[in-house]
Amino acid sequence: MVAVGDIARPPGCSPCEQTATAALAKTFNPNAVLVLGDNQYDSGLDSEYTAEYALSWGADFNSIVHPVPGNHEYITSGAAGYFQYFGDNGVTTGVSSNPTGGYYSFNLGTWHIVALNSNCTNSGCADALTGGTTSAETAWLQNDLATNTQPCVLATWHHPLFSYGWTLGASSVLPLWTALYNDHADVVLNGHDHLYERFTQMNPSGAADPTGIREFVVGTGGESLNGLHGSSPPSTLQADDSSDYGVLVMTLHATSYSWRFVNIGGQTIDSGTGACNSKGTGASAALAREARAPTVAALSGPPLVFHVRPLRSSLTATLRRGLPVAVQLSRAADVTVTVSVRRGRRLQPIASFYETESEIPKPYTEIFLRLPARQLTGLGAARLVVQFVAIDSAGHRRVERTSVALGRG
Repeated sequence: MVAVGDIARPPGCSPCEQTATAALAKTFNPNAVLVLGDNQYDSGLDSEYTAEYALSWGADFNSIVHPVPGNHEYITSGAAGYFQYFGDNGVTTGVSSNPTGGYYSFNLGTWHIVALNSNCTNSGCADALTGGTTSAETAWLQNDLATNTQPCVLATWHHPLFSYGWTLGASSVLPLWTALYNDHADVVLNGHDHLYERFTQMNPSGAADPTGIREFVVGTGGESLNGLHGSSPPSTLQADDSSDYGVLVMTLHATSYSWRFVNIGGQTIDSGTGACNSKGTGASAALAREARAPTVAALSGPPLVFHVRPLRSSLTATLRRGLPVAVQLSRAADVTVTVSVRRGRRLQPIASFYETESEIPKPYTEIFLRLPARQLTGLGAARLVVQFVAIDSAGHRRVERTSVALGRG
């Protein structure tokens, strides 16, 4: 079995590293391929899937692929492109009448594989740094595990609970981890962070546990790479690589598994074996709700560094292409932006924006805030007040407020 996420660059890419990772995966002649979300950038449109993903991973593996959606798929409302592309190619995606669906399970040898959607909450689905889960999905997972008779369990979704990379993990998926842990599941595979990480077996609080779950983060499919963010990774992080595109190759035995992370040069970067846990009894809904309380210690991390600097622009240029802003972040964060125009002593809000790691994908990024022309047309000049509020997955909050003077020239 081959697994990887964060795969295909947008149409027109050069180089297109997803071609290299697909070619690498093909050399292993896998029985199954698990793609871990953000399979097609930037927005997961059907046209983007058809233009890039379909030419590499799609062409080689659509007959054996088992996908999950990532947050980039949800830049398109309802991840419509994801469901359309895979649906048109006869690939199971777990589509249901529930708009926050997109989860399913299947058996592979003696293993039970659960594919989950980490992009939805009870309020709906969205492109969000921290992801989420719904009460319906958690209940479905508990029931699925309770009826499973296979001795080994592996689960996939996009947002990792634990990571020391750009996103620093997502505590919102703790209910999924808890249900799996209570059932004595064995392996969780995630993407989202653009690097490779392997953790020791852990409990939902992030403490080492010999009967816990081993998590792999494999966001190395071709889109881009990001390194570790901090100088003191947790002791549970046993291996990492942020320099190589590559794939995770797993062999699933009757009561054990082995793994290799192989880069596109064919070099094995990390490898090992593990035994399956004894089968659990399944977690009741009440038990899973009670288990949501543990604090995810690994999500504390170093302090969030956040700075913004509006770049030089005229009112005319801003109306044409947007207000340019240089953003520095020490790790991924969701950034809420409020823009107001000063009219005498009064501040009039004219626009707001919600920028996620999709728009700010690296430590130094330039973004453009497209302001409503009707609020600024006819002015000889404008003075704006812009407030930025950044919140990372650990809940660290930073606020920046700046004034911008725009002349007509």
